Amino acid sequence: MSQDTTLLYAVSRSSVLCASLPNYRDTCRLPGDTLPHPSAAQVFACVRLGRKCEFKELYERAMRCLRSYFPTNLTRWRQLSRYVPPQFTMIDAVGVVNIARLAPDLSILPTALFACCVSTRPEIVVGDAQLDQRHGRLSEEDVALCWKARTHLVAVTSSSPLVVVSPILPSDCESASLHGDPCKAAAPPFLQAVEKQIAKDENNPLQSVVSRFDEGLLQKLCPQCLTGLKGRSQKPARQNWNKLPSLLGLENLDVEWEKGDVWSPVVLLHANSDRF
Repeated sequence: MSQDTTLLYAVSRSSVLCASLPNYRDTCRLPGDTLPHPSAAQVFACVRLGRKCEFKELYERAMRCLRSYFPTNLTRWRQLSRYVPPQFTMIDAVGVVNIARLAPDLSILPTALFACCVSTRPEIVVGDAQLDQRHGRLSEEDVALCWKARTHLVAVTSSSPLVVVSPILPSDCESASLHGDPCKAAAPPFLQAVEKQIAKDENNPLQSVVSRFDEGLLQKLCPQCLTGLKGRSQKPARQNWNKLPSLLGLENLDVEWEKGDVWSPVVLLHANSDRF
């Protein structure tokens, strides 16, 4: 194939991909919108072709989509109900990590690598033929980061419930709970719940602690103690977001990571998500 024919094919391919990838406002929407979302294959193809053939509009459109779903801002990240875009699978997070390295656009790397770390798909770190064909494997460096980060994520996730619950454990509060029992009677079941949380080896330190407890357990507290518990539960999540790059071994990453006030109120648009 001649150079002119190759370029003509690339331009034609670019037009097709551009048509399949809507503009930024349509592509990177919050869940619940009705227009179709692009697939991982579409977005990755646009990035690679746009970069290789210097199709700036195509490249930027695809990268804006990835930046929208892999942000550096906690408020934006909490507006999303999934770790990856709607038409992506968790295994597609590998492709996002590789795109972040290729582009390079390292702003999307922390949350993409975090998605790899919290995934239960073993092939993300060990690889398989299907993954190799779709996105390539994680580099040896990124596999090592994942293994090490998982240990750190489990450690901070396990410690958060005890930090949040500890003020009510020695409580002598006599106020009545929603069940009518004295609030202080909730201390033993809360301690048992914390022990179960620690035993689970969960690895999402960005999840609100209060969301890990059953509603029936929360109702064992009086309204005042419950309000205090909910207020404290957001602090560890925000603290862990602020240091997420460091938890992932990316502390030297040259990215403007937006750190938030650990005590500011949080509005969860998807409170039923297992991320939160």
